[in-house]
Amino acid sequence: MFLASPYNVQVIVEEDEPEERLLNRFRREVLRAGVIQECKRRRNFENTQDEKKRRVRDAAKRNRRNRFPRYVIMLISFFVLFLLKRN
Repeated sequence: MFLASPYNVQVIVEEDEPEERLLNRFRREVLRAGVIQECKRRRNFENTQDEKKRRVRDAAKRNRRNRFPRYVIMLISFFVLFLLKRN
């Protein structure tokens, strides 16, 4: 769920919102944008072989994440068909 510019994190302050809740929302948005992950990655030098391995690993993770809802839809449809056949 990374955006084109992952460092542009904004949180809109609501009326009478406690600071703890605002900080939690900001922290969640920073984690979702991948700012901390990128800082950790840039902490040490990464040669081209390690970079390629990381990119392949990230692509596989994205593909797994995008593939999940299809299975849920298939399971639901099979369950509905099973219930229709029973009646």
